[in-house]
Amino acid sequence: MSIEQVLKIVLAFAKALAWPTVVVALALLFKNPLTALLNRLEAFEGPAGIKSVFSKLVSDTIDVAEQAEVDASEGVDARVAGSEAPARNGQVNPSRADGDREAKETPFESRDVDLQRDSAAWSSFRQGLKSVPGDRAVWSSFLRGLERAQNDPQRLLTVAWHRLEEETERVTSTLKEDADAPRRPKDPVLLFQRLYAMGFVSAETVRGVERASELRKVLALVGMKGKYREEVVGLVAAVDGFTRSLKTIRTTLIGKQAVENVLRNHGDDKLPSA
Repeated sequence: MSIEQVLKIVLAFAKALAWPTVVVALALLFKNPLTALLNRLEAFEGPAGIKSVFSKLVSDTIDVAEQAEVDASEGVDARVAGSEAPARNGQVNPSRADGDREAKETPFESRDVDLQRDSAAWSSFRQGLKSVPGDRAVWSSFLRGLERAQNDPQRLLTVAWHRLEEETERVTSTLKEDADAPRRPKDPVLLFQRLYAMGFVSAETVRGVERASELRKVLALVGMKGKYREEVVGLVAAVDGFTRSLKTIRTTLIGKQAVENVLRNHGDDKLPSA
C-alpha cells in the first residue's frame, strides 16, 4: 500500500470522526511524545492548575472592567475602548507601571494563585458574575456549583455543563432580540465578563473556540444592522481576543485524560454544535 493510499484512508477517518476522538487516537499512537508533553504541562494538572487558569481569567476580567471605568471617566469613545480589550488579554498595557508590566509578562502558567487563599480575586470574580443581567436563579446556581467544585476539576465540568448550555443559548438569543429592540444593549463590559466566565468552562468541554466563533457571527450580524455598531465593534474585537485565549487553554490544559473524561461523561453527541 502506497503512502498516498494510507494518507487517503487516514483523511477519510479524520473526516468521519469527531476531532476529539482523533486527538485521543493519535495520542494513543504516539504515547511517548504525549507523556513528555504532559510532563511538561504538569503544572496544569489537578486543582491547582485549574485555579491558576481561573485566576488568569479573573485578573483579565478585572483589568477589562477597570480600564472601562478609566475610559468612561476620561470620555474615551466606547468603540476605541472596546477594541483594546484583546490587547489586555496577556499583553502589556504601556500605560501601566513597570511592576505591573513585569507581572503581565510572566507566563500565566507559572502564576499558580490559590483562589481560596486569594479571597479578593475570587470575590471580584463572583461580584462580576452577579452584576451581569440575566436570570438570577440560573446564575446563583451556577455560582454555587463553581464554589463547591473549586477543588475538583471534574466536578466543575459536571456541575457547570447544563448551566453553560442554557446561558450560552440565552446570550446569543438576547443579542438577536436586542438587534430589533428600541433600547440599547446591556453594558458590553458586563456581557464580556459573562462570556469570559462561561468561556473557561466551555474550553474545558472542548468546544469553547467553536462557541466563541458562533457568537462572533451573531455579533457581526447584529452589528451590520447599524443600530448598535459602536458597542458591537468593540465586543467583536474582545471576542476575537477571547477566542485566542481559549485556543491556548484548550491546547495546553486539555490533555488526553481530560478529553476522555468529557467524552465519557457527556458523549460527543451531547456537545454543543458549532
